[in-house]
Amino acid sequence: MASNRYDFHHIESTIEEHWKHIAPLIKHTTQYDEKKPVFSFLEGPPTANAPPGLHHVEVRVYKDVYCRYKYMQGYSVPRKGGWDCHGLPVEVQVEKKLNLESKKDVINYGIKEFCDQCKTDIFTYIKDWEAMTRKLAYWIDLDDPYRTLDNSYIESVWWSIKQLHEKGLLYEGHKVVPYCPRCETPLSSHEVALGYKDVTEDTVVVKLQDKDNDNRYYLAWTTTPWTLPANVCLAVNPDVDYAVVKSGDKEYVLAKELAKEYFEEGEFTVVKTIKGKELLNKKYVPLFPYYDDKDAFVIVGEDYVTTEEGTGIVHQAPAFGEVDYESIKRHELPFIQNVTADGTFDNTVPDFQGQFVKEADPHIIEWLDAHGKLFSTKRFTHSYPHCWRCSTPLLYYALVSWFVEVSKIRDKLVELNNNIHWAPEHIKDGRFGKWLEGAKDWALSRFKFWGTPLPVWRCECGKIDVIGSVKELSDKRAGAELEDELTLDNTDLHKPVVDKIKLKCTCGKEMTRISHVIDCWYDSGAAPFAQYHYPFENKELFEESFPYDFISEAIDQTRGWFYTLHVLGTILFEDVAYKRCFVGGLLCDENGEKMSKSRGNILQPNELFEEYGVDAVRLVMCMYALGENVKFGRTVFNDVINPFLRILWNSHYYVHTYLKRFEYTEPVSQPDLNIEDQWILSRLNSTIKEVGQSLDDGRYHAAFSAIQTLVEDNFSRTYIKLVRARAQSKDAPLAYTFFTVMQQVVKLLGPFVPYVSDYLYRQLWPAQESVHFDTWPKTGRIDEHLEQQMDVVQDLLSAIAYAREQAKLGTRWPVKEVTVEVKDAVVSQAVHTFKDLLLSQANVKSIETVEQLPEVTQTIVFNTGTLQKEFKKDAPTIIKHLETVGPEQVYQTIKKDGLYEHEGRRITMDFLTVTRTYPKHLVEAQSKYGYVYLDTTRTQELDAEGYLREVIRRIQDVRKKLGLQKEQDISLGIALEHDFLDMLQPFKKDIKEQVGAKELSLDTSLPMGKWHHRDTLSIKKLKGELAVLILGVEKDFIE
Repeated sequence: MASNRYDFHHIESTIEEHWKHIAPLIKHTTQYDEKKPVFSFLEGPPTANAPPGLHHVEVRVYKDVYCRYKYMQGYSVPRKGGWDCHGLPVEVQVEKKLNLESKKDVINYGIKEFCDQCKTDIFTYIKDWEAMTRKLAYWIDLDDPYRTLDNSYIESVWWSIKQLHEKGLLYEGHKVVPYCPRCETPLSSHEVALGYKDVTEDTVVVKLQDKDNDNRYYLAWTTTPWTLPANVCLAVNPDVDYAVVKSGDKEYVLAKELAKEYFEEGEFTVVKTIKGKELLNKKYVPLFPYYDDKDAFVIVGEDYVTTEEGTGIVHQAPAFGEVDYESIKRHELPFIQNVTADGTFDNTVPDFQGQFVKEADPHIIEWLDAHGKLFSTKRFTHSYPHCWRCSTPLLYYALVSWFVEVSKIRDKLVELNNNIHWAPEHIKDGRFGKWLEGAKDWALSRFKFWGTPLPVWRCECGKIDVIGSVKELSDKRAGAELEDELTLDNTDLHKPVVDKIKLKCTCGKEMTRISHVIDCWYDSGAAPFAQYHYPFENKELFEESFPYDFISEAIDQTRGWFYTLHVLGTILFEDVAYKRCFVGGLLCDENGEKMSKSRGNILQPNELFEEYGVDAVRLVMCMYALGENVKFGRTVFNDVINPFLRILWNSHYYVHTYLKRFEYTEPVSQPDLNIEDQWILSRLNSTIKEVGQSLDDGRYHAAFSAIQTLVEDNFSRTYIKLVRARAQSKDAPLAYTFFTVMQQVVKLLGPFVPYVSDYLYRQLWPAQESVHFDTWPKTGRIDEHLEQQMDVVQDLLSAIAYAREQAKLGTRWPVKEVTVEVKDAVVSQAVHTFKDLLLSQANVKSIETVEQLPEVTQTIVFNTGTLQKEFKKDAPTIIKHLETVGPEQVYQTIKKDGLYEHEGRRITMDFLTVTRTYPKHLVEAQSKYGYVYLDTTRTQELDAEGYLREVIRRIQDVRKKLGLQKEQDISLGIALEHDFLDMLQPFKKDIKEQVGAKELSLDTSLPMGKWHHRDTLSIKKLKGELAVLILGVEKDFIE
């Protein structure tokens, strides 16, 4: 039999041992089952080159809960694990381990040796990941995972890239792209979105001298001083008004409406105002003397120039700005690139040669100031992109790269997004939808080493060939007829092996592979088909799975994995890649601060498992709405989760003890059930319905809340309380109800708390293998009218309890009468139907309903002081209106609608003073359904019963303190003064029955003899002593 104390360590160790015995059956739940309909799930692949964190636990819980739920519903839910093995996350880590500072260092170390080290490093923490996954009870197949480094996976990726090429969506271009100078590689827009940080930097306004007027200067503003040496032109808006401003002996040109931002009142005069188009083609003296020979340094017109910030004149450096680059192409101006691949200035900029551009900002500002070209500087805080893996500030950098032309399918991406069920729903049109509306061409190339090689070969004649399979590669090799055929088994598709393979060109020369690898996000985005080596094999398996029914990851993946999946699904299959996507929020400490190493508030999964248990950690994840911040800390465990688990455990213990004691066998039919049985079963069925709907909508918090309400409020605090008297004897309807509720509750909890649910399930059915193999509960009969009536009863009981508190009358002290003032027939009917229940639970002798209690009066007046304070000068008019309507009418309107509104002014109860008077022997309390009046009149009979209940409770406390089981009998002695002896003597039989006493001595002193326990009695005026002898126990006596 289970312990009466919740002990998660014992539960977990017991169930883990059991799961080892049924491991083959558990493995089966993660595999395809041809006999069941398929519910397809796609695992987002993590990288195992670092230990798993709490954020990994979060999304694994979301995945596991929903997959368990669908499996219990009768679906085959294949759950194949996966590992992301390529890209910057791996390379950066290995570079740190090997103390390699740059790309040149990697080449000197050896590309093959570096890639071999990457291949080893990716699984450094594989055992930690597997242990965490096992401990978390995340049931997924890690014995046969997909791995993005496998040749079969790479071949499928190559196939997809060839498809892009054949659809005209793969191209090579010279563009300004986000670029990491430390990693020396371009990044995609979705990678950039992952690495923004707030930084405070110097912004500058520079003055550029007009070439034809030595006394006139154009003021241009920039947040990136390091780009100024590469300035080619200035841009103005042709339709904006510009002012020629005189300050001192010099003239300055800037947008007219911005002049006061840069010149103090009285320190400047506007010489004239001109349109931007009048400035076009004017020449200016270059800021720096490095490129005087260039046919540049001219003012051009661009519509995108605004007066929202800066000076209305924009400095343009085409090598470092996408719009700048497009502008100089339109105006046929020269291109200046003076920054090398590692982010340092080249030898064309001798004053700053070798300096990292972001670190050169202060030196450039000093130079400008020293040469009279600096107008002003200002510190400016803004969000700036950093490398998502190494945290280096990114540059926007012009280079040649290969792109996926996502802009061409942007409308289709937006259209198909409407077919995805998002939780939370706002992601669809918000964070994800907006991102799709602005989707840019995908920079696919990475100038790195460890990744899927870009399968593009080029001949010096200009022809390219995109390879889509190993067989195609083998067949097209130069000298293929002289060598063995390449296969997945006898080659390695990684660098540097694949770089050595030359292809035959139709011109007769050899083709060389373009040395790039691809964005590792493309790898993971290819998981839907590449994990099956589609289209080379498993075609039916893929087609049965795609589009996937369910995926889940954290909110940052809206611009990462969710996006790349969606792009590839749309291009390759003209369909969504997934139908349902549940999005996890950020993890925070209990103060709401985001968890981070810098804040020192990161919590480790294993430490939480050890302190609170796996089930408790899982429940915290499910307490918050998807997409919201998840707060972790002692408070949430101690105030919410642990109390729930203890109540669940205690409820089960109570039920299990009863069923064992009376050997429950045959269930009974519904018509024979008592009304409280019918109510709790209706609440159970309502909960089953609500939990299913909530889970399907991705509202885990609502599903758990529904179960929590059923277990804590409905079952433990209400139903068990209602049936305590019935539980003293064999009662078939009660046993049936107990069994049914606990059976369905542990099933509902199975996906959420796999350990304790399985433990409790096997307590009830030791012969069954696991709750996780059982079927999901079906919704039975729901009696909404009965539930509504019981809601009335519970609310009235709460109001009566509040009235008792006001009267300082404990619940064990019976009350003469309660009167309920009601206006609703439903309430009157509920009181009539549940009268016996109300009498027993409220411990009152009589309960009646009336429409109006004659002795009660109510006075309502307007609180003019509060009205005047709130509405100030409008108060007299509002007060006059309210007095015309009358306080009673306003009061009734507020009660009905929540407020009274007049000409947009909202009047609430705060503006009314309500005074109620009633007889002194009554105590008033308000419920949702009307006022409740408790009669505090005391009689000798009422007090006698109160003392009896208090004495019995003290004896029960002693039994509990002694650790006695219900079936253990005692001998009891009670010593009291004469008045109280006379009061309790008639109840001697009741005391014996209720406390399990075979013998009871009730006298002015305790009988002589041996006792196991003695204690004093002090209840109001009652003073005395009690003693307990445990029958059948011959030790530890006290005299």
